[in-house]
Amino acid sequence: MRKIIFITPLLLMSFVHGYAQSFHFGLKAAADVHKIDGQAFKQEFNLGYSIGAFAEIGLPGKIGIQPEIYYSQVNPRTVDNASAIYGFNGITKAKLSYINIPVLLSFKLAPMVSFQVGPQFGIMTDKSKNMLQNGTAAFKSGDVGVAAGLQVNVTKIKIFARYVAGLNDVDNGSSGKWHNQTIHVGLGFRII
Repeated sequence: MRKIIFITPLLLMSFVHGYAQSFHFGLKAAADVHKIDGQAFKQEFNLGYSIGAFAEIGLPGKIGIQPEIYYSQVNPRTVDNASAIYGFNGITKAKLSYINIPVLLSFKLAPMVSFQVGPQFGIMTDKSKNMLQNGTAAFKSGDVGVAAGLQVNVTKIKIFARYVAGLNDVDNGSSGKWHNQTIHVGLGFRII
């Protein structure tokens, strides 16, 4: 699965290279407001962060492709009775780190504004050690979602806001269903 996630953007970039009108590369940083929907977690958004890189591949017309790769960390909080439900033994926070790979189709709505939509693949790199010490791993190692949002392009600066909805259950075997939700707001800077 991990090989597929890493190879897919490379194959996509190779395929598109023949049709590309332009190619740009840059770095990005964002504040992530994250929530896990599920019985064990508080139904509130918690602040996290992300850093990474992006590429812009311009295609003929008003469309383009923007693959990205970024590291994100979030800290969802459990409900008061989570230990009774899942046996977490009074743990109130989880610390989750992901490598996320969105592949966005970008539609130019105006000279400086683009609507972006596409799949996002996530690989968990670090699970909460407290939860791991309390039994089996609570979270699955991968996540698949869909991302949609707007990006404002001011010369080399990118200002973006995006919503990412997790499509698969990231709960690793208990009776609950957990889905990630993230509001991703940040800045990018085009280097090339």
